[in-house]
Amino acid sequence: MKKYIAFIIIPSLLFCAAGVAQPTASLVVYERTQCLTKPIVNHVFDIEFQIDFTGDEPFDARIRLEDAETGMAVHPYSDNLSVEGWSSSVSEPVCIRRIGFNPFLLENRNIHKLKLTILWFRDGVSDWIPGNPDEAIIVHVHNTPLKPTFDYASIEGCGDTITLKANPDLDETESVFRWRVATGGNGTFTPHNASTTLFAGEPNEGYTVIFTQANGISTQAVDECIADTSINVKLLGSPKGYISTSSEVCGEGDAAITFIVGGNTPFSVNYTNGSEAFTETLPNMKIVNHPVKGETDFWITQITDNLNCIATPDGMGDTITVPDIKPVAFAGDDTDVCGTETALNAAPALEGNTGTWQLHDEDTGEGAFTDVHAANSGFVINDVIDHKTYKLTWTVAVDGKACETADEVNVTFHQIPIAVAGSDAEACGTQITLNAEPPRAGVTGTWLLKEEDTGEGEFSNPHAPNSNLVINNVNDHKTYTLTWSVAVDNVGCETADEVNVTFYEIPIAFAGDDAELCGNQITLNAEPPRAGATGTWQLKDAGANAGGTFTNVHAANSIFTMDDVNNRETCTLTWTVVVDGKECQTTDEVDVTFYEIPIAFAGNDTIIYSSNTTLNARTPTVGEGEWNSNAGIAFFNAKFPQTAANGFPIGETVLGWTVRNGECMSYDEVMITLYGLRCPTGFSPNGDGVNDLFEIVGAHQVNGNRLVIFDKDGQVVYTATDYGHPTGTPFWDGARNGKPVPEGIYSYVFSGKGASTVKKYLIIKR
Repeated sequence: MKKYIAFIIIPSLLFCAAGVAQPTASLVVYERTQCLTKPIVNHVFDIEFQIDFTGDEPFDARIRLEDAETGMAVHPYSDNLSVEGWSSSVSEPVCIRRIGFNPFLLENRNIHKLKLTILWFRDGVSDWIPGNPDEAIIVHVHNTPLKPTFDYASIEGCGDTITLKANPDLDETESVFRWRVATGGNGTFTPHNASTTLFAGEPNEGYTVIFTQANGISTQAVDECIADTSINVKLLGSPKGYISTSSEVCGEGDAAITFIVGGNTPFSVNYTNGSEAFTETLPNMKIVNHPVKGETDFWITQITDNLNCIATPDGMGDTITVPDIKPVAFAGDDTDVCGTETALNAAPALEGNTGTWQLHDEDTGEGAFTDVHAANSGFVINDVIDHKTYKLTWTVAVDGKACETADEVNVTFHQIPIAVAGSDAEACGTQITLNAEPPRAGVTGTWLLKEEDTGEGEFSNPHAPNSNLVINNVNDHKTYTLTWSVAVDNVGCETADEVNVTFYEIPIAFAGDDAELCGNQITLNAEPPRAGATGTWQLKDAGANAGGTFTNVHAANSIFTMDDVNNRETCTLTWTVVVDGKECQTTDEVDVTFYEIPIAFAGNDTIIYSSNTTLNARTPTVGEGEWNSNAGIAFFNAKFPQTAANGFPIGETVLGWTVRNGECMSYDEVMITLYGLRCPTGFSPNGDGVNDLFEIVGAHQVNGNRLVIFDKDGQVVYTATDYGHPTGTPFWDGARNGKPVPEGIYSYVFSGKGASTVKKYLIIKR
């Protein structure tokens, strides 16, 4: 928002002195406040100044009007104003003349502080001389705020405080606010410098308070631009009261409650006991009877006077308590007792109270208290009737008053159970079956390991008398002490017995691997037993009518000899390892198969004249035989003693005959000698000198040989003996009775002593 302010600058006084060599100009300085009344359109105010000159008149001066906070000139036309032609109107050394200037407009740029100084001056004979910048007139310029208002002409309120709210001129954003008391007693404002404040004063007192809105500052030299307004305030005060009682109850009864209230009577008092709310109308004091049950608290929740003013929280007194003097009786928890005596455990009676034990009439004479007034009195019965319950009463009374409380406790007596854990025992391995005496009905037994052995074993059923105990690892010869605890069910009445169980490590028995061998004797290979254990060999099963002997039945590597081996005999040998002196043993078995040694006979050496022959080995009595050859001989059935064989080369050939019976083997050889025969399958008897004769090469080596040739119809066309011998029949020329036989296919048979018979076909072609 722009404001235009017009100023009239009036040099009001002029002091002139003549004949001074150096002229001077001195500004008479002052500081003041200029308050502007709203609304501001073209507000004109004077800035009066006085310059004291010395020198020869007339005098001239140039002055500067600026914003004192920024140093900027505020005249709209130039940085300085001319004051020219000042002169005295009389001839005295000092003269005064008043000169006025036309107003000029000043655009307000939030200028709150104007400064006027002399820039230059001169007299009638001198040049311009600079003025003293430290000489200045200061004018503070502020708006006067609009008059503040209230929303009400007067105000009153309960208590000793009330909130006041003025409506200031909100356009004046730099204003300060103040509250003060004009008439009435003392009062305070919180805060005192805001438009809304909390006023605190004396109850039932009237005040006139003033709210002031001010612009600018107030010093010894300048004043503020202020606007203020007043309002009447009355504080009505608040009622105050409290309640009290001296009543007490034994469990329940009536309590007298006294109310005392001060303020503007009559009063309405609201109060409560925490579960119910009550209201009483009273002048200043009243006594009210209330039925209560147990210890009860009462407190006031509100007091309202006849002016509808309500008491503050600290004006309603404290909470009161109606005490319940009825004592607490606790006879203790119901309990079970093993045997005939127990110590009771009632809550002791407080100071000023006395407790007393009592046995019900129907049980009188069956038991007695060691001290009927002691909370922890002993109670002893004459004889135990198993599971019988006695009802005992613990009564606590307030000394000197008819006020008491009773409580009961049930004490059940049980016969002491009997625990028999059984006899000490030894176990082989990791498990044993225990043998405690079973408890009677209504009683449960439990097996326990000693604390130091916890985790080393586990019971299959810890409540079974014949439970199995299984330990994790056998520490050889370690003894465990086991507890058989017998307790009455749900009572905790128990008896315990112990039994010692010693565990021995199960010996390892390894008889060795099953074996097969040739003959009737074997060196066994069992694992030797550890120290403190002994192993023993035993023949378990050797077949019908079979037997054998050990060289040392306790030696792991004993030699076992079978009495008789018939072909193949399997016997089972047992190796039993026993912990010395204990019934702790392990057995392992090994099967040994013995095979009878077979006899191999390949037959007699033989001479043949053909590449095939029939072998003649002796059939084995046990086992199986097989022919073999490194000369490429083909066997019809190599596993047959009298098999056919062919492919013999001319000369000597050795054949092997191997007989195997399980792990046993026997071997024999036979020599086969082939005298060579080459029997052709054709010839061409045409007289050309090539292949004209049927020549069987080697025939002369076969003594007593015979050749027979047949035609295709099976008719004999030629026979000869000693064929090919130098002294026998020469080779055939293909003629019969001197005439050539026809061309064609024929067959022949050649046989002789020591030679295999040869049967082949023959082609004659001329």
